[in-house]
Amino acid sequence: MSEKEKMADNLVIEWDREQLILATGSASASSIRLNQVVHVDRAPGLLPDELGRELSTVLNNSGLKAASAVLVFPRELVTFFRIELPNLPEAELPEMVQMQAATRLTVPVESVCLDFAPLPVKANADTREVLLVTAPRQHVEEAVACLRSCEITLAGIKVSSFSIAAAAEHGGLVSSTSPGTVEALVSLTNDSIEMIFLENKQVVFSHSGSSWSSLEAVEQAVRKEISRARMAAAQDLGAYQVSKLTLLGSEEVTSAVPDSVASRLNDAPVVRVDPSEQLINGSFPDDVTAADAVALAGVITGNRNAGESVDLVNPRKPVEKKDLRRVKSLGGVAAVLILCAVFFNWRAGKVAELHGQRDDYNADTEEIESDYKMSRAERDVGQRLQGWKDRKRSQLDLINQVKELMVDTDRVYIKNFNSKVSTGDSLGTIVLRGLAKERGDVEDLGQILTDAGFEVEPKEIPSSMQDPKYPVELNLEVRIPESMRVEPGRAKQESPEPPVGEKGDRVTQR
Repeated sequence: MSEKEKMADNLVIEWDREQLILATGSASASSIRLNQVVHVDRAPGLLPDELGRELSTVLNNSGLKAASAVLVFPRELVTFFRIELPNLPEAELPEMVQMQAATRLTVPVESVCLDFAPLPVKANADTREVLLVTAPRQHVEEAVACLRSCEITLAGIKVSSFSIAAAAEHGGLVSSTSPGTVEALVSLTNDSIEMIFLENKQVVFSHSGSSWSSLEAVEQAVRKEISRARMAAAQDLGAYQVSKLTLLGSEEVTSAVPDSVASRLNDAPVVRVDPSEQLINGSFPDDVTAADAVALAGVITGNRNAGESVDLVNPRKPVEKKDLRRVKSLGGVAAVLILCAVFFNWRAGKVAELHGQRDDYNADTEEIESDYKMSRAERDVGQRLQGWKDRKRSQLDLINQVKELMVDTDRVYIKNFNSKVSTGDSLGTIVLRGLAKERGDVEDLGQILTDAGFEVEPKEIPSSMQDPKYPVELNLEVRIPESMRVEPGRAKQESPEPPVGEKGDRVTQR
């Protein structure tokens, strides 16, 4: 939906001290049509909710329905200030204007609603100017309270000077001017005279004064206000030339103003325009003329080019600067996260690689340990087997040595000659079982073996009934100590001559 179509849906109200004028309408490329115009008399001293009830009654009776409304404050309700600033970009102007307003206003900034309109910038100028427009916040709050009681939302507050200029531009009544040259618009309504200077279609100055009491007093009232406006404009604009003076009003009123009123405006040509014939189409109630509705028509056009219109509740604001710190911070965080992700991916890959190497090393280690254990077991078995063989060879040699120690005799005879390999600190044990004639024969044999280096375990010598000729039992366990180990095959060469027993006999082995 276009801006003009949106404006056509809104209710526009001129918020005057003595009356409210309400209108709805639409604008085309060549004309402005007001569909319905009504007014509400504003008795002095009415509270906002009381005025709201009267407004609601008029709306219901006229069939006007609107969810929102745009107000137009007349020139006498607002104050204009011309402020000079450094030649800054327009995006930086709102903040600078706010600072300047605090020094220029005679009341606290918080007590007013304000907006500004940038003025044309002169070529190669180091400075620029703006029109600062303010209105008491109390007036705005009263208007908001009044509309709220009618369930209407305040959509904006325009100023009549800019709205009249917008309607005149839409109707082709103003044109571009050269620097230092202005066009003058004089709006003649039943209750005020408003004079507007435009430079290159932009409002650069505005003045308002009281209206006339009778038709005969129109010329005098207009001359007086033109004179006041000319002097005030000279202070703001400096030297200037008026290229055209346009009188906006009913034919009856404008015809009462002679061309001579332009004598103090460097005799600029005078153009008389009846809004009902050249600007606005529509019907009006008896107490309202087309001239009274020019400001409303200007709002309906939605034309902001005429003087870069102001809005006291939707003022220009500084362009929000993008906080690049957050973007940079997020970028830094993203970079850190990416680096962390890369690092952790690399670390995960490296850890997986190391785990694989560890598993390979563990497998190799287990294989080596297994081979080592097997080889050690084989070595231990070999050593044990070799030791057993050595023990066996040494034991056999010593057994032969024992046999050589036994002399042939009939005093004892050996029935069993057994041996066993020991796993301790001895080479083995030889067990002799047999019979003897006397106890001394057994003791002599034990002594012979002991003298030869064997260890004979003492045992009780019992009697035997097996053979009457050999009544004593022979039972000897001969331990072969490790110290008697001999090289295999050398026992016979190194064995000593067997000793002879006390009875001079050798032992007989049977």
